Amino acid sequence: MKKILLVLITILLLVGCNNNSNNEQLENTAYYQYLNDSNPTVEFTLTDNSKIKFELFKDLAPNTVKSFLSLASTGYFDDTTLFKNENEIFAEQTAKPLPNYTIKGEFIANGYENPLTISRGTLVLSHGIIKDDGINQFFIPFIDKSVENSQQFAVFGGVIEGFDTLTTLENLEAIIDDFKITAVEIDAKGLDYSTFEKIDILEFEAPEIFLNDTNPRVKITFKDYGIMELELFPDIARITVDNFLSLVDNKFYDGLMMHEIIENFIIKGGQPIGDITADSIVGEIYNNGVNNNLSHLRGVISMEKAKNNNAFDSDSSQFFICHKDATFYDKNYAGFGYLISGFDVLDKIATVSTDNYKPVTDVIIEKIESIR
Repeated sequence: MKKILLVLITILLLVGCNNNSNNEQLENTAYYQYLNDSNPTVEFTLTDNSKIKFELFKDLAPNTVKSFLSLASTGYFDDTTLFKNENEIFAEQTAKPLPNYTIKGEFIANGYENPLTISRGTLVLSHGIIKDDGINQFFIPFIDKSVENSQQFAVFGGVIEGFDTLTTLENLEAIIDDFKITAVEIDAKGLDYSTFEKIDILEFEAPEIFLNDTNPRVKITFKDYGIMELELFPDIARITVDNFLSLVDNKFYDGLMMHEIIENFIIKGGQPIGDITADSIVGEIYNNGVNNNLSHLRGVISMEKAKNNNAFDSDSSQFFICHKDATFYDKNYAGFGYLISGFDVLDKIATVSTDNYKPVTDVIIEKIESIR
């Protein structure tokens, strides 16, 4: 009996220590004064079964909180991929179609008085150049950001349990292999999130919708792999199509490589080499004010841009073809055509051996030529 009592006392002491530790960390957060028992909570379960729990600030970023809860309640964020850099970890659902709306950015630089600052452990909604295009990507910073930086994003939650998990995330390698948010559990605390302000966006369409007898076509001949034929869509991306055809007519692509290949994602080519150059063009994408609603499904050809995702006018010569559906690209990349024959060639190229996504054996574009 004494042994049982000692074990129980030890457990209680450990629980008490853990609670004290958690409370001390909470008291040191920049958002401590905004915590209250009526705020909704969300708990993420990660790939390693660790958990991290957030309180959502419904009175400070009400529309952002409701949108997040609405998506989370449907399981939208389950199986969400994590990306890490030095100062934060990003979470973006890439396996499911984008919602057909965005929400207004609830932050100071967008005319909204949100007193929360980006600090360690906060939950922050990401957005592109358009301040009202946030919806499915959020990030968790490991460090406190400047007030100026904080005014550019909608902070809408903060860690209340799982500070050890936050530290684990911070110590992960920069490239995370298959490390995800596997499930999200919500407690809305009675908050009605069924209705909130939405901004409708274009409904993205399958490529077959845009096929017609007047569209230009090109043929790509790959050394040792075969031929692909693609139909281009000037009605939704006139500048992009004209630029691509001009490069084709000037034999720009002949002899270039497919320099990046990721199976079940994309094959990419058209990177200039040596003295070869190509001018930049306007990015014909939704987030650049262009009504391009071609969805990035298997077989769609699209334009690459500079590595900075906000460099919307940096499209040039590099293109990629989707090996599998990549609808999370729909708002940010200029789809401009579709593979009408040669899916077997696409599969052959997408499955070649690679080293850090670069083909071990060169995949060469012998030539691209206009055929209509």
